[in-house]
Amino acid sequence: MGFIQRQLQTAINNMTDWASTNGFIFSPQKTVCMHFCRRRGLHPDPDLQLNGSPIPIVQETKFLGIVFDTKLTFRSRIKHLKTKCIRPLNIMKVLSSTSWGADKVSLMRIYRSLVHSKLDYGVPVYGSAAKSTLKMLDSVHHQGLRIATGAFRTTPIPSLHVISGEPSLELRRRRLSLSYFYKIKSDESHPQHFKVINPIFGSLFSVRLSFTPTFGLQNWENLEQHFYDHRQHYSDYVPIYTDGSKSDNHVGSAAVFPDFTIAETLHPFCSIYTSELYAIFLWLLKISTLNFKKAIIYTDSRSGINALRSAKHNKHPLVMQCLHLHHTLKKTKIKYCWIHGHVGIPGNERADKAAKSTNASRDCRSLSYLNIEYGKESGTGSQTINFIKCSLQSKVLNLTIRKHDVILTRLRVGHTFLTHRHLLHSDPAPICNGCNCILSVEHILCQCKNFYSQRQAHFGAHIIDLIDILGTNPCVNVFTFLKEVQFFKFI
Repeated sequence: MGFIQRQLQTAINNMTDWASTNGFIFSPQKTVCMHFCRRRGLHPDPDLQLNGSPIPIVQETKFLGIVFDTKLTFRSRIKHLKTKCIRPLNIMKVLSSTSWGADKVSLMRIYRSLVHSKLDYGVPVYGSAAKSTLKMLDSVHHQGLRIATGAFRTTPIPSLHVISGEPSLELRRRRLSLSYFYKIKSDESHPQHFKVINPIFGSLFSVRLSFTPTFGLQNWENLEQHFYDHRQHYSDYVPIYTDGSKSDNHVGSAAVFPDFTIAETLHPFCSIYTSELYAIFLWLLKISTLNFKKAIIYTDSRSGINALRSAKHNKHPLVMQCLHLHHTLKKTKIKYCWIHGHVGIPGNERADKAAKSTNASRDCRSLSYLNIEYGKESGTGSQTINFIKCSLQSKVLNLTIRKHDVILTRLRVGHTFLTHRHLLHSDPAPICNGCNCILSVEHILCQCKNFYSQRQAHFGAHIIDLIDILGTNPCVNVFTFLKEVQFFKFI
């Protein structure tokens, strides 16, 4: 500590000398010192001075809106953040009456603007806090989603995420951290660039699991863990990696199989998009000659995957050729998976290297027309190809009447005031008088024998499927049905 104190004091003296020369003054009243240390036992704090005044030692302080504490637990930061979110949630409560309030879309926009923005700020910093500490913010997130959607208080958390189209805070923090990770990784002038590319102390964290890994190491491990979990799940599929590359005078495509690699050089006029599509084409062309029962293609080309998914709206010639080859491979079960590029996955790195260094040329003058822009893909899924999707998506129906919107949400989730209020009061579950079974949304809408005639009148059948009533295009008569059976106001 003596050495550290001398070094810091020298730096402070140099700063004050520079300030005096240039007409600036550092205020001792606005300057504090914080000693970050997790060592147990007595550990002295430094004795520093600014313009002859001692700099006070504090246990926590706010810097750029984030509260730091001496042990970097960020508990104070998260408590402060939770308190800041209460006011915008109260504003949402005023606007969200279940009978006359604002619609779901507007309330979700308010939530994202006033609450999400606060929760997202500084995530790469405070996201290293313990999971038990970060869970304090989950109640804020879930309360905001319940207010916006009108979901009943007993609604399961996974159902709440799906009905609102919002992932959990843990997944959101991970995505934001990965986004910042790639931003640092792509900027060689960034001060943390080389620490992210080559994270240090990896062996230390591998033997001391209670220690929180550094930012770079943590995100490397997240990506690798996701990939290897996926490989374990699809271990019976043969993995093949494809990649395309384009430089000033070279365009190449490559496909890496377990035992061999194929690569070709394209015409320099071809785009990176064409080279990535052509790599997929090479893979399909080669696999047609092999006796694989199951195969999975890993590519870092999201545009290529989207092009194959939206084949009905994308008439790119290479896309059409890939789909034609796919349809001819009836004996091989094929899956497609998008992965991040340059994250240490061996097969992906080999494909990237092969695409960049290949010398095997191909007369691709016939491919020069493939660089025509065909417009933006719509993202419509193709039912003939089984794609692996790792995102949370839900179609949110916007109803003009708030009460109808809330009722539809509660019916879709299956938790309503009528069927689940007993959980709040520790009462027994409600029983249907006519059928002598537990009352549920599905029973009321589809099964109860007391409402045969009403279902026939409003839905056109005695026996119906719940998804036909509450699916993507819900039946508009569901509200009139509930009114006739006198359950509308109890949902």
